[in-house]
Amino acid sequence: MVSQFMMELQGLKTVDSEDPPRILHFNPRLRGDWSGKPVIEQNTCYRMQWGTPLRCEGWRSRADEEDC
Repeated sequence: MVSQFMMELQGLKTVDSEDPPRILHFNPRLRGDWSGKPVIEQNTCYRMQWGTPLRCEGWRSRADEEDC
């Protein structure tokens, strides 16, 4: 099972000598990071400026909760 992967959405390449801009960074870590708990981290970029990263820590669902 894959426990960590990263996905990035790239914009169109506008300058030949530069890489295309990254617009969205999505990085779920199912086995956790330094905190030891599962976490999803995402961040967006607008006009070449990254925003504040958003982190969602994963918690196990309760038995009475509906899940996927």
